[in-house]
Amino acid sequence: MISAAKQRLVFVAPALTRTAAAALAARMEDLPALSLTIILDADPEVYRMGYGEMDALETIRFAAARASFRLREQPGVRIGLIVSDDRTLIYSPAPMNIEAGSTSDDKPNALLLGAEVADLLAEKTGATTVDTGASEAEIGGGSLSVERVAQVQADLKQSPPLPVDLTRRLNVFMSRVQYVELKAKGYQLSKRRAELPPEFVGLASADLRDRVTGRIRTPMDGIGKLPVTIDISGKEEKLNVDEAFLQKERQEIEKILTHVMPKRGRVILRKDRESFDHQIKRFEAIIAAYQTALAEQLQKARANFRKSFVDEFLVRWKANPPARYSRRIGPPAEDDLRQGIEDLADQLFEGIVKLDGPDVNVVYKEIALEDLRDEEFLNTLREVMKKGGVSEKELSRLFQRGTAVAEKGSFNIGGDSA
Repeated sequence: MISAAKQRLVFVAPALTRTAAAALAARMEDLPALSLTIILDADPEVYRMGYGEMDALETIRFAAARASFRLREQPGVRIGLIVSDDRTLIYSPAPMNIEAGSTSDDKPNALLLGAEVADLLAEKTGATTVDTGASEAEIGGGSLSVERVAQVQADLKQSPPLPVDLTRRLNVFMSRVQYVELKAKGYQLSKRRAELPPEFVGLASADLRDRVTGRIRTPMDGIGKLPVTIDISGKEEKLNVDEAFLQKERQEIEKILTHVMPKRGRVILRKDRESFDHQIKRFEAIIAAYQTALAEQLQKARANFRKSFVDEFLVRWKANPPARYSRRIGPPAEDDLRQGIEDLADQLFEGIVKLDGPDVNVVYKEIALEDLRDEEFLNTLREVMKKGGVSEKELSRLFQRGTAVAEKGSFNIGGDSA
């Protein structure tokens, strides 16, 4: 339609592709016999979003300067319009970052209209055979100077658009896959350690020696599995829980619903997010119920913990009191020493058995553009997901080769231009 216009040509779009810019530049050779109107958005972001190509700006800028032609600007325009004499084409520009655009008759993206509409649209855009000035136009009233185009080019040179093929890949992957990191702390009390105060050194008790290497671990001996009840979305479960049970729960959630990427972490299919989040909610509820039950058992252990230190150190402190006692006049009373030992033992106990509730956090991160430049990453991801039980249908959607996004809803893994 651009090359066929004989008297009137109107072009309205967010931005220019190379093909459109070359065709419009060629028509400037027909001025002033041809009434030519070009209305564009001058925001660099339209090129970063994929509505146009950077090279097209140089083509149209050079041609406009040579022909002393005035380009026009309409901020925010996102429609496509071509008026070629008595014919009108209205279309929806497709951002190349999202899709390649359809050339199939089964997927129309434009309306071709006749003369009456062409005259009306020419009037609305200020495109008449007699130049009455852009200020009378309803759209494109501003002038898009050659200098303004140069500013847009400079902006895009400083922060250029991403390659459209990689951006399409990224959009498809972001719609289906995410990195996920599960952080769960505080439920493995048996691994906790606390520093021994200097007053508690040189142990004779075999029971204490088993737990002490300059630090002391949680007194979990004899507690075992504890019965708990949880209620998730109205479904009640009765479970027997210990630390091994909790660790197995975490491992199964990650094994079944996520996939390990060596050196990168774990990924999850978005379709599994709901199930994963539900299982994390259940996991948190189990931890909370377990800690409640455990707190009761640990309080029973407090007295024994305190007594073991009194039995170990009372005689020693009598013979050689710590400085806070020995520097006072007169020998310390046995009750004072006993209380001092019990206070230190209680501080140790609180430090290693403090229960603050579930500390579970899930961090989701998007697949990065750098990942998709790495064919090894993509190949590994496919194998990991295949081993993880992802269906061939889902893998085909993610890794289909040689097919444009617009046609198949996937990306071109082979790198061919769509």
